[in-house]
Amino acid sequence: SYNTAGNSTIVRISNDEQTAYLADGSSGLVIVDISTPATPGLIGTYNSAGSAYGLAISSDEQTAYVADYTNGLVIVDISTPGTPSLIGTYNGVASTINVVVSSDEQIAYVTDFFNGLIIVDISTPGTPTSMGSFDTAGQAWGLSLSSDGESAFVADGANGLVIIDVSTPSAPISK
Repeated sequence: SYNTAGNSTIVRISNDEQTAYLADGSSGLVIVDISTPATPGLIGTYNSAGSAYGLAISSDEQTAYVADYTNGLVIVDISTPGTPSLIGTYNGVASTINVVVSSDEQIAYVTDFFNGLIIVDISTPGTPTSMGSFDTAGQAWGLSLSSDGESAFVADGANGLVIIDVSTPSAPISK
């Protein structure tokens, strides 16, 4: 085990299973070497301004997308894992909990605890911009995207499951 400084909520593992990326609450993004499972070690950290709750990693493992609660969506360059650095932020949300990135890595879908689903254009990672949103009735927590990228599934607290058609990101609608 490796005891992080924060409160880890999400872990993502590299394709070669040698590196763990953690959303670690007030400690931000934590990167851990797990090549020798008996003795994991710290590689690097990026301490964002909020509390890291959710995390997605790009397919080439060069970029981390951090759901950073009151700091919004934080995009971090992890190409040099020992010294991760900020690429950009989108802070048009109240309380970012989770993030999922489209298969083409052009759109981030973010759950905002108080405002539902927020859709963010990340095609230019240094300047992410709002594309659309869908306010759910509950408190948006978990999030999954369909394999075709046309539906978002939101775990919406006491409101249960909300299924949203996101085929037109600028105008998401209930399914």
